Amino acid sequence: MNVKAFDEYGYDGEDFIALNSDTMQWMEKNPKAKETKMKWNNQRVRRLVVQSYLRTCNAPDVHTFASEAPHDRSKLNLSCLATGFYPKHIEMKITLNNASVEPFSSTGVRPNDDETFQMRISVEIHREEEEESYECHVSHSSLTQTLITQWGKYDHHFHNGP
Repeated sequence: MNVKAFDEYGYDGEDFIALNSDTMQWMEKNPKAKETKMKWNNQRVRRLVVQSYLRTCNAPDVHTFASEAPHDRSKLNLSCLATGFYPKHIEMKITLNNASVEPFSSTGVRPNDDETFQMRISVEIHREEEEESYECHVSHSSLTQTLITQWGKYDHHFHNGP
């Protein structure tokens, strides 16, 4: 998963200067930015700080839990929560025997109060189904592999692939 980063500034209501995160060089967006571009591109410490900031990622903490469906006691809601991740983009899915199950509920990505993010997805199953057959798959730029968690199991394991 590739995450594109950007750092852009405006001045006096106009685009002014932007960072090309591939080359780590500032580009002028306005002829008035030429002097600033030259100055910022020659500031090694500024580039190192920005580079370090762009590499900062927080891996998600993943939690799975089951609760009784409020409208039907014969069913369970299986929920998967990923929290504490940065940057914002994340992919989550719930599978049964390696096939994706359409979630009945998703919070979408929401902010935490510490500048990280969280997301929760849920599926509904019949109470007699085996919870352990379901898996939560989480892919994020901070992870080298997809994180897979099962309900009713305390072990988390990694799996190559999407």
